[in-house]
Amino acid sequence: MNSFLNLDQRLFSYLNGWHPPFMDYCNFFLSFLGEGVVIVLIFIGWYIFSKKKIALLGIGSLATSGIIIQILKRVFGRPRPLAILASVHTFGSSFRCSSFPSGHAATIFAAATILSFSYKKFAPLFYLLAFGVAYSRVYLGLHWLSDVIIGGIIGYTISKLFLKYFNPQPQI
Repeated sequence: MNSFLNLDQRLFSYLNGWHPPFMDYCNFFLSFLGEGVVIVLIFIGWYIFSKKKIALLGIGSLATSGIIIQILKRVFGRPRPLAILASVHTFGSSFRCSSFPSGHAATIFAAATILSFSYKKFAPLFYLLAFGVAYSRVYLGLHWLSDVIIGGIIGYTISKLFLKYFNPQPQI
């Protein structure tokens, strides 16, 4: 377990170590796209103006993955990198609450999975954006790499389960 933590710290230091000012702003913006409120508002708009069933699946998967994330944060209570490491590059808000797993990664991967189901030809773009948001959380010093990997897996898996068990017809 100790070697895993050392690997996580080394990977974090590598990914967090390069930070030109322009990238600070790009990653801050990307990170903002993973905010649950932003994604829920998008799905609410989608519900009002377009695909009601898919929007409800999106909101349901976001809520479910969010609940799971909050439970795991309380169970594990893992400190964020800036609470442990002496040298962490941060930009924007610096949270001190639990790090594991990443709620932003869960949110954006849940949304990417639902959106990819509905708009298959844009799936690579949705997942590229999701990976960008997940990376931004490490870049900004807010999460360990393992936090965003597990958060992404949770968001993806919950959305796949919602799509499997509520089974709407795919739309183009």
